[in-house]
Amino acid sequence: MDEKNILVLGAIEAFCDIVHDLEDMGYNAVCCDFYEHAAAKRISKYSYLVSTTDVEKILDIAQKHNVKGVIMAFSDRNLKPALEVCKSLGLPIYYTEEVIDILTDKINMKNHFKKNDFPVIPYKVLNASFDENDLEGLQYPLILKPIDGYGSKGIYKCHDISEIREHLKECLNSSQKYTDKLLIEEFYDADEFSVSGWVREGTFYLTSTYDVGRNFESSVVLSYVAFPSQYEKKYKNELKDIIQQMTESLGIVEGPVTVQFFVGAKGLKVGEYLYRLAGGSPYLYAVELGGPNIAKMLIDFQAGNEIDYQNLLSYRNDANEYRYYDILVFSSKEGRVHYEKTKEQLLKIPGIENVLLYHDDNEYLYEVSKKGKLVMRLFYRKHVTDTRSYTDIIDELRENIIIRDDQGENITILRYPKRDFENGNWAL
Repeated sequence: MDEKNILVLGAIEAFCDIVHDLEDMGYNAVCCDFYEHAAAKRISKYSYLVSTTDVEKILDIAQKHNVKGVIMAFSDRNLKPALEVCKSLGLPIYYTEEVIDILTDKINMKNHFKKNDFPVIPYKVLNASFDENDLEGLQYPLILKPIDGYGSKGIYKCHDISEIREHLKECLNSSQKYTDKLLIEEFYDADEFSVSGWVREGTFYLTSTYDVGRNFESSVVLSYVAFPSQYEKKYKNELKDIIQQMTESLGIVEGPVTVQFFVGAKGLKVGEYLYRLAGGSPYLYAVELGGPNIAKMLIDFQAGNEIDYQNLLSYRNDANEYRYYDILVFSSKEGRVHYEKTKEQLLKIPGIENVLLYHDDNEYLYEVSKKGKLVMRLFYRKHVTDTRSYTDIIDELRENIIIRDDQGENITILRYPKRDFENGNWAL
């Protein structure tokens, strides 16, 4: 019997969610990733140690397994390779080269936003050899970004010119093709949130909103995520209008979309428009609330299947009385991990609604960065009248969420927001 195989470009932890979705739909995952021990390889039927940007090799792999479609999922850098493979094999693809050339290059994207009068944070695109005078008109602190980076890599908060110089090389090294240009924008002291959904026949349908907390130290690190966003009710219609206008300006007809927003003293600002699934699988938030699974919709589209739009069209998330936290759990070091509580035991703790394990108990972890390796996610639910902050909840859960190494050392990382959330909206 002919296998139903789907090529998956990437295999880090979030891709485990995609692999599970593929399995639910009767497909086998053929995962490609240049990390030898990437998490999704462990659960995929087929896996290969190859860069997702090596089009020649991944094309050979796709032909070998007679794949029915290609999933690029969470990274901008996978969009163009996926397009080339799909074109070569005559497989469906939901985007064109023209639109991803705009959206995967921050120069093009920012220029498009400016041209179409979308509200953006003040920024400049500079040469690597820029002079301090080139920063005139921007106010510190500044955010340093690669032009076409991915996965929030190479982003730094800088308070003066010396800090910019300090991080310049690391920022440029995070770019795929720009070794001589970088993006510098003002740090907007604002709350960040994102809006995800699906575009059907040119119309945007909202599926989830979520607040994003980041720790702005020397490097920018994700702290936590909460959904639905505290700003959903206040701005819902305005957000849908802005995203619809952006969608039309880009000529987007079909596919998954996520738009990053900031809201503060200077009003609502647009960050980035992603024409793909957002990193970290936030598409699961809508699923948790009974909404559509846009990852499965993407799989159907890429495989040439008819998409069932019923849940997308009928889903309403206006009356939710709960707020959910997406709690990320990391291991601090390489080696074997041992969980003090099983998934089943964690699910018995009041508030914990779901547990996603990316690495099994007694599994050996490789390639652990200084920021740690993601091993588990918890979806924690609280009522909107509950006044506990995210920090309060983490403090309560710490004694139950413990990972140890072979020597019994506690190697758990639970990130606390390094911001005054108690006196701000994040504590709501």
